[in-house]
Amino acid sequence: MKAKIMTCAAATLLAGTAHAQTSVTLFGAIDAGLTWVSNAGGHSNTFMQGGISNNTGFGISAIEDLGGGTRAIAKLLNTFDIGTGSLYSTGQMFRYSYVGLDNDSLGRLTMGLQTDFMFNYMTVDRWGPMLASLEPTFTQGGPFPQLGAPAFGSMDFLRTADLYSTPNAVTYESPRMGGFKFGAMYGFGGVAGAFSQNSTQSFGLSYNTGPVAVDAAYTYTKFPTINEGNSGLRDWGVGGRIPVGNGFVAAMVAQATNTYNNARVMVYDFAATYPLTPAAIVGFAYQFNDGNHVVNDVKMHQVGLNLAYYLSKRTSVYAFAVYQHASDGAPALIPGAGAFSTSGNQTMVRVGMMHTW
Repeated sequence: MKAKIMTCAAATLLAGTAHAQTSVTLFGAIDAGLTWVSNAGGHSNTFMQGGISNNTGFGISAIEDLGGGTRAIAKLLNTFDIGTGSLYSTGQMFRYSYVGLDNDSLGRLTMGLQTDFMFNYMTVDRWGPMLASLEPTFTQGGPFPQLGAPAFGSMDFLRTADLYSTPNAVTYESPRMGGFKFGAMYGFGGVAGAFSQNSTQSFGLSYNTGPVAVDAAYTYTKFPTINEGNSGLRDWGVGGRIPVGNGFVAAMVAQATNTYNNARVMVYDFAATYPLTPAAIVGFAYQFNDGNHVVNDVKMHQVGLNLAYYLSKRTSVYAFAVYQHASDGAPALIPGAGAFSTSGNQTMVRVGMMHTW
């Protein structure tokens, strides 16, 4: 249930006559289901799993109207494992935590723990209405440990599945003008005497008129695990979405490069969604990953099919299947499978339920 608390009180500390309106919204999602994986470390596995279709967690979003088209904004999001109640990240209480100002004419400035533009524009803005029936497991995983991404060396190496957030980040995003908007982010590394060490840079450009979207994004993250934070993963992507009949199709071309060892993977992504009924939506995704010689010229094909049925606006049940094939016997890895396959093939099937508020 969404609870919204509205207050309107005299701001006596400011002027005695000014009034401010504040909204505080509680929001969240719970996702749980049964997952079967054909080969995880050499054996098939069936297990209960949460946070696959959406982060399981709860948060608080606050907006205060300061007048003149300016608002103070703040957001906190905590995510956890629904099966055990434990935090996903040890020692990290919040998934996002930021505060800032938002102005109708000047744009938005925020500071804190935030997502970058590879996720904000290449996933959220590009997929748009397709998000309801496409899965994070349809994004990047695969047999590319040489890329050096912190999770399994290759999980979400394009940062499009919301696996990573950027600490100590300052973000500016313009208002949308004629369908266009742009944004820039800098995440401070916090290392004395080494300004760029462990830092993140991200930029994005979006054109969105509702049914049609075209997006581009760039993020360079210097991970502490890559050359002691002096090198990292450079990601870029260009893509868009168009309506086709009652459904949508989306495409993306992207690249991830390890700037220390020059490991590089090109990504070609296609997705489509179509409503079978007002309550049932089918989603399809295909992805081809093409690695260079540093990742042993491995190629990866992944195909996914999802069916979501909405019992209400906030509650849905779903089922999906994903199959991944890696060339030359490289170990396949589907996001969410839990472990590499011992062969070049891996299949994941899941039935679940999600409730949002």
